Amino acid sequence: MMTKLPFDQQVAKENSRKLKSLMERRGVDLIVACDPPTVRYLTGRGPFLTSSNPESASSETVIMTRKHESPFVFVPSFYVDYWKGRVSIVQAVYQHSDLQQFLEGPECADSKIVEVSNEMPWRLLERIRSDLKQASLQPTGAVASESRLIKGPLELEALKRAAKIATVGMKAAVASCKPGVRECEVAGEAERAMRVMGAEGFVFSTIVSSGVNSSMMQDVVTTKRIRKGEAVLIDLGATVGGYNSEFTRTVFVGKPKSLVAKAYMAVSDALRRSIMQLRDGVVAGDIDSKARQILSSHKVPGYRHHTGHGLGTGAMERPWIGAESKELIRANMVIALEPASYLPGIGGVRLEDNLVVTSEGVTILTKAPFEERAI
Repeated sequence: MMTKLPFDQQVAKENSRKLKSLMERRGVDLIVACDPPTVRYLTGRGPFLTSSNPESASSETVIMTRKHESPFVFVPSFYVDYWKGRVSIVQAVYQHSDLQQFLEGPECADSKIVEVSNEMPWRLLERIRSDLKQASLQPTGAVASESRLIKGPLELEALKRAAKIATVGMKAAVASCKPGVRECEVAGEAERAMRVMGAEGFVFSTIVSSGVNSSMMQDVVTTKRIRKGEAVLIDLGATVGGYNSEFTRTVFVGKPKSLVAKAYMAVSDALRRSIMQLRDGVVAGDIDSKARQILSSHKVPGYRHHTGHGLGTGAMERPWIGAESKELIRANMVIALEPASYLPGIGGVRLEDNLVVTSEGVTILTKAPFEERAI
């Protein structure tokens, strides 16, 4: 009797099939990746031990070949038992010290086109060049990135779960925003609520910025106490099955300053109308332009960051919703839109939702309420 695979392994198994099919169509023989999103995409392994690209360089490497249905994984010796006990769908788990022998072996011998991720450490890249002298290296990660663009049914299920948990965290954070409460306490309430709901981890450390802190793209939490009349910007996300949600709300503690209230109304309008424009076949850059035009029409300051990005095993991945993006939006992409307005020395407003693009429009995944007083 076959044992049913854990959910994250079911997702990763489907992802490996999708990537292998794309490799065949694109003529890529080998993919070597050490970036956390691709590792999670192909193995189902969550964010537990991998939180940054530098850490991943000494944590795990995955190799996908056109000859095999699932990837090979290389990890430090002290992680081997964990991987063998936790991940059942990979071809094999090896120690990092076995990588050279593998690259020189039959699995890689005929590889002509090899794709490596952009984040690959120099020493690993040189190792590949040395061992695969016959191969042409493509250091872009393009095929792996393309495979992650359109989400399958199981991926969508994971992303919906992640958004649901993040929504619970947001509601807990908003409820704790009171005069005298520290930013770090609000973040703690949010993260506790998400953990209780089953979050495996967080897409990043929860951001809580109050008052003037919200005007400067603060991405850390401080011990500053929230004051009456301030805006509080909360940006958070949850990870489920290796898939991420992340969204933002800005709330008022008491009556806000008139300029901040005006900015909130403008950003809300920009988000609403950007969502209306998000459709299958639309150019990503056009959505970015629309959001900025709306803010300009309200005569409020804009923002320097992109208007949105894709979500998946990466917190921020293709498609990029930016001014220069020519990428077409397609059904079953999952996208975060995040227009904003920052008023130097006063406060800031950012509003963000996670959305699934469908053949008929979009489905909003993040259901936390907005500040009705300012819309």
